[in-house]
Amino acid sequence: MNVCLEGADLRYVAFNGSELIRRVYMAVRDLAWGTVPHLIVHREIAADDGRFRVRAELLHRHAEVAVSTEIEIHGHENGSIEYVMRARALESFEFAKIGLNIHHPIAGLVGRQWRGISSHGEWSGVIPKPIYPQIHLRTEGWDLPIFPPVHELWLDHEVGVLRFDFPVARTRWRITETGVTSPSRRTRCRQKLATGIKLPRTTSSLKTSA
Repeated sequence: MNVCLEGADLRYVAFNGSELIRRVYMAVRDLAWGTVPHLIVHREIAADDGRFRVRAELLHRHAEVAVSTEIEIHGHENGSIEYVMRARALESFEFAKIGLNIHHPIAGLVGRQWRGISSHGEWSGVIPKPIYPQIHLRTEGWDLPIFPPVHELWLDHEVGVLRFDFPVARTRWRITETGVTSPSRRTRCRQKLATGIKLPRTTSSLKTSA
C-alpha cells in the first residue's frame, strides 16, 4: 500500500495501483463553513520496514478563531493506518466543526455497498455518484448528512472491503473565567480520534512533500 503525505495531510492511499482514499486531514470550520487556514509549526517523519510515523503541530488562525492541534499518523505493517488528533482552543470563538475529514475517490466506490454501526443501530446503503445537496433542517439548525454518524464503517471497494474505526471521542473541557465586569474565557479541548484502513497481507510505503 502506498501513501503520500502533503504537508500534514494523507493523500492518495492506494493498493496495487487502485486508489482507496483521496485525502485524510484535520480541519477547523468557521460558522460559514469556511476552512480556517493553518500553519505547520513542526513536523516529524519516520519510515522503515513497511511502517511509518508522522507527528505534526498545526496552528489554525483566522479572525477570532485560534486553534492549536497535534496530529499523529501511524502506518502499520499489516496495512492499517491510525490517525490521532488533539486540539486546544487558544481563544473563545464560535465554530461549525473541528475534526477529522476523509475524502473518497469516485472510481472503485460508486454504486457499491456501504455499512455502518452507530449507537442507534446498523445502517447500510449504496454509495451514490452525485454529491447530494445536503437537506437543511431549519428547526434544528444543521444539515442532514447522507447517512448518520457511525463509529464503524465498511466500504465495499472493488479491490476489497475498507474498514474504518472511529472510537468514541474522549473529550475533556476546562473553562476558566477571569476579570470582574468583562470576563474573558478560555476553553481547552482535547479530542482523540483514530481511523483504521485494513487490508490483508500488505505493508505501508510513505512518500512526502512540503
